[in-house]
Order: sequence, then structure tokens, then C-alpha cells
Amino acid sequence: MVPGSGRPLPLLAAWGALWGLITAELPITARFGGDITLTCLFPSQPGMNLQRLTLTWQKEQEGTEALVVHSYYYGKDQLARQDKAYRNRTWLDPEGLARGNASLTLRGVRMQDEGIYRCHITSELGTTSNTRQVTVTQTGRFLPKQTGIAGNAAGLGGSWVPLLGLCLVLIVPVLRVYH
Repeated sequence: MVPGSGRPLPLLAAWGALWGLITAELPITARFGGDITLTCLFPSQPGMNLQRLTLTWQKEQEGTEALVVHSYYYGKDQLARQDKAYRNRTWLDPEGLARGNASLTLRGVRMQDEGIYRCHITSELGTTSNTRQVTVTQTGRFLPKQTGIAGNAAGLGGSWVPLLGLCLVLIVPVLRVYH
């Protein structure tokens, strides 16, 4: 039932609410440099007034205010308060909004994108909030050069295998000279 209306939830919204509860528990894995879609479904009905829909995607920050990743209200994207780290990297499907789909596509995933994202929606049918945890993997590649080998090692976030191989290549010839 749509809260306070006595009307049943549309089938897609009911399924989406159940599916959202299941996936909220699982982290989403993104590939460094790739694109990812963060799912967020909400109750909707045919002919719903999108002018009255308020949608905000935020990334939670420990000990400080959340970053604005993407906002939509007054029937269009509102990106003036969008954090600069997300500029020109986010997209909402306007047709999806009319069907109760506020999923956000994030392009060119970076290591800094790892974390917890919250989708908050207020519409004429009520308020919905979902969270998504994102982890980023690197698929065995070095990140763009930072500051020499030590800078790359610090930026790899646990992918130290290529660096170990480099160290072995440098150490083995030294052992041969003294052996």
C-alpha cells in the first residue's frame, strides 16, 4: 500500500522496494576507471508529478558533512552544489524517474569513490532512502603515476603484487654479483 493513500504500490515499486532491501546489504564492486550504476528504486505511479520529486545522492564522510554527488528537483538536474569530484561524471535517466528508478550512473570510477552512498527521495507518495556501499578494484594495473615507486605503492590500495615483482627484478641481479 502507498503510505496514507489506501492504494496498492505498483508492482515495479513493490518489487524494487524488496530488491533494494536485499542489495543494500551487499557491497557493489566497481572497476577502477570503469562505470557503475548505483540502484535506487522508489514508489511511483503513472502520471506522477516529477516537478514535486526531490532526489539527492550523497557520499557519506566520516566526521564531516556528506558530499553532494547528484541532485534533482523542480523537474531537472540541480548540480550547483555538486561536489567537484563528481562533476561531469554522474547521470540519472529522466525516463527512469517517471517509473520510480532513481539509479545513478557514475563514470570513470576513482579510488576516492569508494565508500557509502545514500539516495534520498521525497515525492508525492512519501519518502524513501537507500544506501549503497561501493568498493573499487584495480584489476592488476598501476594507478596513474603519483610520486615514484613509493607514491604508486601508497596509491595501490593493497595491490602490491606488481611492485613486489619490480623489487625482485632489481634484487636478483645484485645477488648474482655477490654470489
